[in-house]
Amino acid sequence: MLIDNSKYPILNFVLNGRIHVPEIDTYSFYAEAASTQNRINEVHSLKNKNVDLLSNSFYGAMIKSSKSFEPILNGSDFTKGLESSGTIIFGNIGVSYIIKNEGMASIWFINGVCAIINTENVTFRTSMHGVGGSDLMSNANLRVSFILCYILFKKYAKVDTKTISHKSKLKVGARKYKNKSDIDINLMDCTWFTTIVRDEGFSVRGHFRLQPKKDNTGNWTKELIYINEFQKHGYIKRAKVLSN
Repeated sequence: MLIDNSKYPILNFVLNGRIHVPEIDTYSFYAEAASTQNRINEVHSLKNKNVDLLSNSFYGAMIKSSKSFEPILNGSDFTKGLESSGTIIFGNIGVSYIIKNEGMASIWFINGVCAIINTENVTFRTSMHGVGGSDLMSNANLRVSFILCYILFKKYAKVDTKTISHKSKLKVGARKYKNKSDIDINLMDCTWFTTIVRDEGFSVRGHFRLQPKKDNTGNWTKELIYINEFQKHGYIKRAKVLSN
């Protein structure tokens, strides 16, 4: 797989801030267009930081598990005080985003076409379950939901991260990566997920759980943890002798 600025124009933006006149997604919950340039400047401040390439296994696992994210994403506490930023590339899509002060700005390149999303508050609006990359091209709501799902999955799921240094090659399994850009790329992989779901038996979907634990003072509290999808293979139970 080739990674360069031609395939992912977002890398050019991250590196030097150059951007063509974009298509601006606008609808009721978006900020006034006058604030868009300030948002672009905020996103550009991310340059050379946190560029993640989503492998097919990562993207598939994230979308397949997204149904279990919805109760968390729909809760009022998840996005309250959330601050996050980064750049994501996958397929023919690249996006740089920043979430700050409960607002989100993101710059998308989809098939080389640029779009800016600028919202005053971050809200999960559309289910990602079963969504493909092509759906993101026509639905701005999905783009906001995608970023939130990505943040949640990256934080709680088991992710194998490898660095593809700039101007270098990396082989992972049978797949080869060639990074011709001037930016180091983090390869996000979840091969464990696709390997497990091919086994015999039935799968238990990834889900969140409040796990009881003691804090530093010895008091019991609860911590939100993510249980990765796993396969249930049944069980063996010894027969009991019945007595008359």
